[in-house]
Amino acid sequence: MVLGVDRPVLSAHEKRRLAEEHPSAMLVDMESHAFASACEIRGLRWLILRSVSDGPQDELPAQAPSWVDAAGRTRPMRVAFDLVRHPREVPHTIRLAHAARRALKDLRNGVEGMLSALAD
Repeated sequence: MVLGVDRPVLSAHEKRRLAEEHPSAMLVDMESHAFASACEIRGLRWLILRSVSDGPQDELPAQAPSWVDAAGRTRPMRVAFDLVRHPREVPHTIRLAHAARRALKDLRNGVEGMLSALAD
């Protein structure tokens, strides 16, 4: 089960709280439930493939939600500005960036595998 929320869940404490309140949830997601709901209202078929870069034990910087624009693109100048102001976040942000790259690679592999299976 995926738990849909409408705001970022940044702290490990809040992630643990959600896990306790929703023990069957394997993932907390902010975007997919809104997309799925909009598709359902319009009678559209839909499929969502997700890949996760942060786990329940990972703290995310408070500034992280402002690092991505409405289209999902990273705002590098915003990231740089925030990291200059909060240098303690640099090591964690580097780990998060590496995890995000791995997650995107896993997602790409999953999409390629799915398309290959559909082509067979």
